[in-house]
Amino acid sequence: SISKTQLLSYAADRIYSQARDQLNPGATPKTDDTLRAVLELLDYLLDDDSATPQANLAEDGTVTVEWLVAHNAVSISASAASDIQVWAEDSNGREIACVETTSKWIETPELQKIRRHLRDISGQVSRRVPSL
Repeated sequence: SISKTQLLSYAADRIYSQARDQLNPGATPKTDDTLRAVLELLDYLLDDDSATPQANLAEDGTVTVEWLVAHNAVSISASAASDIQVWAEDSNGREIACVETTSKWIETPELQKIRRHLRDISGQVSRRVPSL
């Protein structure tokens, strides 16, 4: 069983290790506020035993977190604390919900749909990251 805390720590560690990576030495989140906003959204979306988030940091500082499970997708993309997109689509490529928000996000019906979708697709994961 993987706890929500372990999943959050895994995502944050991946982002910061990529910032230190020699292949991507200039990559850092544009502000700590951007990373904080992403982690707060993760805290909202994740449950114990959620699918493992795949977190990435682009050279321009954009933070992306994705879940791709059985052709279903959930994604967070934050180019700044004031520019965050969260979306989900089903296995047929149909959009379930799309939210454009900021670090001052609030729970909405659309975010609830995305959270439910992540919970549903997490049950389809057969192999998790072995040790977080």
